[in-house]
Amino acid sequence: MEQAAIMVTGGSGFIGSHLVRKLTEQHRTVVAVYRRKLPESLDRVYPVCTDLSSPELMAAPLRGVGTVVHLAWEGGFASSVPPGTDWRHLEKPEDSVNLKMLGNLVKAMERAGTQRIVLLSAIGAKSHATSPFLSEKYAAESLVINSRIKERIIIRTAIAWGGQQSNDRFLRSLLRVMRYPIYPVPQRRGNLAPIYVQDLATILASCCKIKLSEPVAVMEVHGKESYQIHEIFRIVAEKLAKGARIPLGGVLGQTLLPLLERERRTNSDTPKIQQVLGIGGFVDSSLAVANPLTSVIPRDLATFRDNLLK
Repeated sequence: MEQAAIMVTGGSGFIGSHLVRKLTEQHRTVVAVYRRKLPESLDRVYPVCTDLSSPELMAAPLRGVGTVVHLAWEGGFASSVPPGTDWRHLEKPEDSVNLKMLGNLVKAMERAGTQRIVLLSAIGAKSHATSPFLSEKYAAESLVINSRIKERIIIRTAIAWGGQQSNDRFLRSLLRVMRYPIYPVPQRRGNLAPIYVQDLATILASCCKIKLSEPVAVMEVHGKESYQIHEIFRIVAEKLAKGARIPLGGVLGQTLLPLLERERRTNSDTPKIQQVLGIGGFVDSSLAVANPLTSVIPRDLATFRDNLLK
């Protein structure tokens, strides 16, 4: 019997492209929703161009789809919250472009009777988060949890890295401040545990087929090892930066950081370091002991230190 298709919104993005390839390796039929960049041409992949601007636009693409993995996110780590919006109190789809798009998708899925949605969120998402991105993700979680979709899975992830350097926004943000021999290291409490994008794709693909005993499941995922921020910079400097680099920490480094993050291009999608650092936290593994989704995590996760160039 033919398995139901899987829809991936943001199917041509950094994480989406890896997920689409992973699903095709598992012989799944994929509806890859994109807005600007056409997804990779693969067998069993059907590209659909739409901006999720209305539920009606999603009616036809959802036919035959059993699971939707929602990755599309306007504005990246900077979020799509309009200037002047109190992003600590996001409640309605009208509050942001991303919530509008997700709201339209949820309505379309409810009308179509689509069985499952997998939402990619971020570690640190909460109502009174430290950034618009994390508040927006929390509001998206609430929208999904309170929907009438039968099965709802939320994956809160640490920052993802890997694949081609040109597509890796995390590495691009680090290398941008390493353009000069002396580079600033921002101040940050706690460690980072970046997750390899291939591992994250494996987790998301597994969420499409795992059996659930409850209608809602939430899990936080992160990389195998955690690092202090200065270790992350040192690893990247040693493996990817050309020439010797001298780190500058403390207050002076924090002060210099905004100057080196200025972009000549106004349309650059390379995030600022501070936007990235808010979602890179390490999770206490004891919190996942009783989680029904624990089995979707690969046994041998890749480490940032040893796999950066792969």
